[in-house]
Amino acid sequence: MSPIPLPPDRARAWHCTTRLDDDDVLTRTPGELRDVVRSVLRHGQPAGLLCFAVIDTHLHVLLCGRRADAGEAMRRIELACHRLLLLDRRFQGARIRPVEDQLHLTNTVHYILRQPLHHAVAGDGLNEGSAIHDLLGLRVPGLPLPGVLLTELPRMRVAELLPHLGLSSDELTGWDFPLTEAELPWLLDSAAAAFAVRDMLRRSKHCASLRAAMVRAVGDEVATGRIAAHTGLARSSICRLRARPVDAAWVRCVRRQVRLRIAVTLRRDAEPLGMSPESAR
Repeated sequence: MSPIPLPPDRARAWHCTTRLDDDDVLTRTPGELRDVVRSVLRHGQPAGLLCFAVIDTHLHVLLCGRRADAGEAMRRIELACHRLLLLDRRFQGARIRPVEDQLHLTNTVHYILRQPLHHAVAGDGLNEGSAIHDLLGLRVPGLPLPGVLLTELPRMRVAELLPHLGLSSDELTGWDFPLTEAELPWLLDSAAAAFAVRDMLRRSKHCASLRAAMVRAVGDEVATGRIAAHTGLARSSICRLRARPVDAAWVRCVRRQVRLRIAVTLRRDAEPLGMSPESAR
C-alpha cells in the first residue's frame, strides 16, 4: 500500500532553492560568500534550518518546520542578500519542495552538502559556502546546527559528513590543540571564516570579542610579537585579549579553521606550484 500523501502545507522538511533572475553570479569574493552564509544562518535558524549550500549562482536551504515559515525565511534571506551585496537584480523567487520522509530527508542532506564539490566552485576551495562548516564545529554562528540536525536524524553520525569536506577522521587528530607559531600565517583569515565576517580588525565591541577568540586560539608559549606580526594587532591589544574571557567553543572554531587550511595545503603540496595560505582562502 502506498503511503498517504501529506497535505501541501505539511512535509517532513522543505528543500528551498533560489537564484538571481538572470542566473548571474551571486558571490564573487570570500567576503560576499560569508555575508550570504551569515544571512542564511541568521534567518534560517528560527525556521528550523538543517543545512544549506551557497553556490556561486544559487542557494540550497533545508528547513524543518511550517511551509509558511520556510517561505518567510527565504524572503528574508533574499532581502539580506540584496542589502549586503548591493544587488541590482531581483531573485527569481524561492522554489520550495516538500521532503516527504526520513529517507528522503537523509538523502537531501547529503545532496545539499555535496553541492560545492559537485559544482567545483573555483572561489570556494574550502567549501565555506556549505553547512558542513557548521555541522563539524568550524563556524560560530552555526554552532546550534548539529543538535538540530541530529534531533531530526538521530541515526546520522558526524563521521558520515567528513567526506563532504574532503577529510578523513585521521586528519582531525589534534585539531583542538592550541595553535603553534608555525600555524600563525593562517590565523587571521581562519578567524574571519570561523565568525563568517569580512574583517576581523573592525573597531567595535563585538569584533573585540571575536579577536579575543582568535588570540586565545594560540598557545601561551607563542610570543606576543609573533601574533602581532601575523594579525596586525598591537602587542598591548594582544596582551589584553589574552586575558579576556571567551567561549571555548569559539576558540575551537578558530583552531579548526586553521587546521582545515593546513590540511588542504598538505593535500595539494604535490601540485607543481604548491599552495600558500592565500591560495587556500
